[in-house]
Amino acid sequence: MRNIEKLKQVIEAYKAEFSEYFDEESYKWEAIKCFQDNWDIDYSTNFADMLKKSLAKTDNLLNTAFFYPKAMILNFANANPQKVREMFANLYDERKNLSERIQSFINQSEELRKKYNDGKWKNHYQTTNAITTYLWLKYPDKYYIYKYELYKKMAEAFSEEYRPKRDGSTDDVINGFKMYDEIRTYLINDKTLQDILSDNLTNECYPDKKLVTLTIDFGFYFSRYYHEKTNMDTPTYLQEIIAVLEELGGTAHLSDINAKIKERDKLPYIKTNPNWERQVSASLQSHCRETQTFKEGNSELFYSVNGIGKGVWGLIGFKNTEIIESIPSAEKENSYTKEDFLNQVYITEKEYDTLTALLEHKKNVILQGTPGVGKTFTAKRLAYAIMGEKDDSRIEFVQFHQSYSYEDFIMGYRPTDDGSFQLRKGVFYRFCDKARNDPNRKYFFIIDEINRGNLSKIFGEMLMLIEADKRGDKLKLTYQKEDDEPFSIPDNVYIIGMMNTADRSLAMIDYALRRRFSFFEMEPCFDSEGFKAYSDSLSNDYFNALIAQIKLLNKDIEKDSSLGKGFCIGHSYFCNLTSDICTDKRLREIVEYDIIPMLSEYWFDDRDKADKWSANLRGLFNDD
Repeated sequence: MRNIEKLKQVIEAYKAEFSEYFDEESYKWEAIKCFQDNWDIDYSTNFADMLKKSLAKTDNLLNTAFFYPKAMILNFANANPQKVREMFANLYDERKNLSERIQSFINQSEELRKKYNDGKWKNHYQTTNAITTYLWLKYPDKYYIYKYELYKKMAEAFSEEYRPKRDGSTDDVINGFKMYDEIRTYLINDKTLQDILSDNLTNECYPDKKLVTLTIDFGFYFSRYYHEKTNMDTPTYLQEIIAVLEELGGTAHLSDINAKIKERDKLPYIKTNPNWERQVSASLQSHCRETQTFKEGNSELFYSVNGIGKGVWGLIGFKNTEIIESIPSAEKENSYTKEDFLNQVYITEKEYDTLTALLEHKKNVILQGTPGVGKTFTAKRLAYAIMGEKDDSRIEFVQFHQSYSYEDFIMGYRPTDDGSFQLRKGVFYRFCDKARNDPNRKYFFIIDEINRGNLSKIFGEMLMLIEADKRGDKLKLTYQKEDDEPFSIPDNVYIIGMMNTADRSLAMIDYALRRRFSFFEMEPCFDSEGFKAYSDSLSNDYFNALIAQIKLLNKDIEKDSSLGKGFCIGHSYFCNLTSDICTDKRLREIVEYDIIPMLSEYWFDDRDKADKWSANLRGLFNDD
């Protein structure tokens, strides 16, 4: 052990809080007893039913929000009970090598998934975490539950040598067991702790004489409760609380927050003991701009979550608390709502709802349209609206071009100052890493001129991984070394591309990439309610006459067989004006230097039509 004093300090805290903490965690000991009472692999006539009864109390361990090993192993057992019986028999055969048993269970689970796949079984979920849980249930005096995040925190705090690797080998798991064995020696030597455990165990619990399950629980306590409790002011903690409150609609009682946090399996369970309340209160108050005033009755005080993280309003507190005064809070400066979007981007609410639904379902959307329809403006504000705030730290913006490469985007060798070459991660790789470390918030990667690059060359293996149902799937990349962790695109990354439909020099989007994106057509919005309100606010006759002429021009462009709808003049050329700068001089400049050059390009082979419309537009500003 590297830090014995720290270990002893945590043990003392564990003892002090065990009795209140145990009510939430007793399921571990109950799960073992339930398994031991029902497990009968040799004589059960209905193996699937026996397995279901044996695992009846393991939901907190084997079924969480995004992890379904229990459900899948029961599916396998119903599909092929004899095969699953043999898998467990082999796993529990102590005469065989442990690493080989674990790997065999994983391999056979994948075989069953492929054989009985009903179109929904994309993962067998029989990980080292799940398999060590099965081992612990059968041999609770010998095996521990392996969970990477917990082991990582324990190792960083106490171990000199052991450092677990995500998705590591079975040898890595066994080395973690050795770390827990060493920690267990300190727990076994604490007579007070043993007495506390004995006092709390009921007849529904496994007696745990060798304290193996207590050691597992100690790891849970340190990693998910003690570790977080001493770091309550960290952004991760606050983000989790905010995410929970968002899911609950913005306000909630502590009991509801408890249930949601337990379901998310991200934070230690919120406790109602005084120590926890004081620490939460201090954490929230230190990040709140204003706190609502509440009357303290026979219960604790409510706290207002305002001005932290996403700026979500929420209440953390208990029942029977009477609100006697509410101090309204100023809106968070960088908040951004759907209403803000609709006020700034001239599309309808129905179109907004369609666009956000497409992005949520597909994860990848391309905004296509002629120049001037506000694609770039829309993309960024769409990200803001979905995030609920203007947070540019969660947005990356790149522009593709003909020289843009896989090495720029994903990974490749780049020259250094000394003339050598160094392997460097590209902008999308780094962005995915950033999003992966913040899984409860959404990240947006925006690509301008997406069809200007060689897309197959730029995306490479990403062509598969960007698909919505492939998020989280791992793949070895071209430049990765043999021992590097495979790459994946996290579920919270959204890609928004922009495509100019009026540039004849651009190649069509590669079909393989096209089917991975939804395409949203953006059109000129001169007739939208938002643009009409904007136009009215300017109170300028020149402006109104010019827009009327542009609408007629667009009809002519749309009817032209060599052009069509995708070449119409967009509304953004005429946006961002105010009544004091919307002069005839400024409008003349837009016509002369933006619109007419475009018409000359459109009708390069029809000078009469180009000249006609140039004259029509210039004529709006003739003094006579």
